[in-house]
Amino acid sequence: MAKLAAKHQVPFINVNAGLTDQNGDLKPALTFDGAHMLPQGYGIVLQNLMPYLKA
Repeated sequence: MAKLAAKHQVPFINVNAGLTDQNGDLKPALTFDGAHMLPQGYGIVLQNLMPYLKA
């Protein structure tokens, strides 16, 4: 996605930063089944977006 954004000269926002472990898997503390996030995971996504949402 980052390469596609760069190709089209649009910003890329990595909302997934901080969600995965060293293997690239969703951190166990952020999921109940390995695929779907708990509210804590969505909190991280929101924090990743906040710098872009503030006016």
